Amino acid sequence: MAQKVRILVVGGRFMPHQIGIAAESPDVVACIASPDTKQQTETAFSSLKGLSNLQVIEPIEYVRPYNLKEARSKCEQMAKRFPRAEITFDVTSAPKIPSFAALKTAQKLGCRVIVVNSSDGRIINVEPESLDTDFDIQLTLDQYLGCFGRRAVEKFDPKKLSIPESQALEAAKFLGDGDPVKSGVLSCIRQWSQGKGKRTIPLSKTKAIPNDYFTVFKKIEALGLVDRVERNAAGRLSFQLANDFDFDFLKGKWLELLVLNTARSLCDDSGTRIFEAACMSVEIPSNEEKKEIDVACVSRGRLLLFSCKTSNPFRTANLDQLRAVSDLVGGDFTTRIFVTNEFAPHEDKKDERKNFREFQEHAHAHKIVVLCGDQLPNLSTIIKKEMLRPTYRRI
Repeated sequence: MAQKVRILVVGGRFMPHQIGIAAESPDVVACIASPDTKQQTETAFSSLKGLSNLQVIEPIEYVRPYNLKEARSKCEQMAKRFPRAEITFDVTSAPKIPSFAALKTAQKLGCRVIVVNSSDGRIINVEPESLDTDFDIQLTLDQYLGCFGRRAVEKFDPKKLSIPESQALEAAKFLGDGDPVKSGVLSCIRQWSQGKGKRTIPLSKTKAIPNDYFTVFKKIEALGLVDRVERNAAGRLSFQLANDFDFDFLKGKWLELLVLNTARSLCDDSGTRIFEAACMSVEIPSNEEKKEIDVACVSRGRLLLFSCKTSNPFRTANLDQLRAVSDLVGGDFTTRIFVTNEFAPHEDKKDERKNFREFQEHAHAHKIVVLCGDQLPNLSTIIKKEMLRPTYRRI
């Protein structure tokens, strides 16, 4: 059987090339690139060394993007290094002139030319022209991030909670059903429960609460996240927290767990899970400050990033942070979703409504989908839609 060689002609995003490699599993990969993308191409190309059964040919050959003669020469020289091999040029991100050069070389030498349509999961066969080829690949989060010289460090360990993970998930579903009363209760817990370790929140630190708030507190107690909930005649509460991890969960980790579990459970029409990788509380070490992703999900080499905020969510700085993280790992090739359990301000709160409209406009400008508390009951539908038919096109 002839050796399968993939020659990447790179001038922009590398990720679609890696998706094409995962889809067709060549034996050998080599690269011709624009010098304008030298650093990012070398980082991404180096990540291919971690793929099993793939020989990576170095060094990368560089060609100026507007020199057709030089580009054709590079393509021919590269192809002739592999006599009797089945050679495919992948020109998905190539500048126009190098892609024309690859096409002319392929026509001369009898090679194949493809473009990877990562949005629809298809290989477009340009030369020789034939029907598109569907593919279904699986990439881990580490494989995806490796293309950008990044790695993931999970920071949340559900085993440190005082309750089993299954019970924590039950609590997350209870808190995320779109009930504004529960958002109000969680706000009270964040305000009153500051401290370290096991702690008792006395009557003197709390305020009077209505009956519906007390009912929610008792349910949270039944779920095991608070203990010894009592209310005096004046309506004030006292209660206990077992540890810092339970407090962090009630402060906001519950929303991350809800998003994570929802994403993991999604299936397409054939019953196949949509996401092959999903993690929460992921830290991405960088040369500057560490970046964090609340929830990251990968489907066929495409990344969805979620920012989950339960306190003071409608600040444009929150959107800027999400955009900054996405720029490290694919930019507009990713889908960005901002999720909060807080509700949009009522129309009668004019100043808050004005700020919220500015927040929405900022989100649109940054290509970020915003989900508020009233949309949490439809979370699974929205995530599935954004994966398959995104509001903002992944490019």
